Amino acid sequence: MLEAAGPGAFEGDIAAAGQAAILSGGSDPAPSGPVLGSGERALLICSVTGFRTLDPTDQLTLEFAGSYRHYCACLMRTVAIGTGGDMHRAIFGVTADALTAMTDAARAGKPLGDIDDAHRRVYDAADYGDSRMAACGYSLGASFRPTWMDVPPMLYSGNPLVARHGMVLFLHAILIDASKELAMSLGHTIIIGENRAEVLGTIKPEYTVCL
Repeated sequence: MLEAAGPGAFEGDIAAAGQAAILSGGSDPAPSGPVLGSGERALLICSVTGFRTLDPTDQLTLEFAGSYRHYCACLMRTVAIGTGGDMHRAIFGVTADALTAMTDAARAGKPLGDIDDAHRRVYDAADYGDSRMAACGYSLGASFRPTWMDVPPMLYSGNPLVARHGMVLFLHAILIDASKELAMSLGHTIIIGENRAEVLGTIKPEYTVCL
């Protein structure tokens, strides 16, 4: 998908490149997505419909999943198109910190609400409290169209449900700065372990510019 993205690229071609790789790699079709949103549509998260052509300078949010027997491992990224800019790089940094804090907080025996509390602390300390989401993820299970979400539970502050070994969760850190029309999203799938969370997938969060 990153190889297909760049100034003037068509979102449909980017989505097709990703789906070709996912399906040829042995995945079943995921019950949702892929979700692509560029420009100001990147601020809409999952509400985008249809495909557009990327501008010379743009931003692109990608959300997709590999699927096996109706179980999904989801991934979410926002990348810069053409050029990034200091503000875009800054919100990537705080979003990456939020995702790290959320992953560290996902521990067996602890309330699921602790994950969102960690998410809020990072964004609020960086003065982005008005730009974050009210929740930061949800559980994944054997699900069917039109969604890969298996809720409840949702990951929100105050959720008392205790995390148990083997739970599968999708964590997403999303920052929407509507005043500057900037978006940054990072997300990955984890399994709750006895001592720490296991991140499914090896693609590390990196600030990416597609030229």
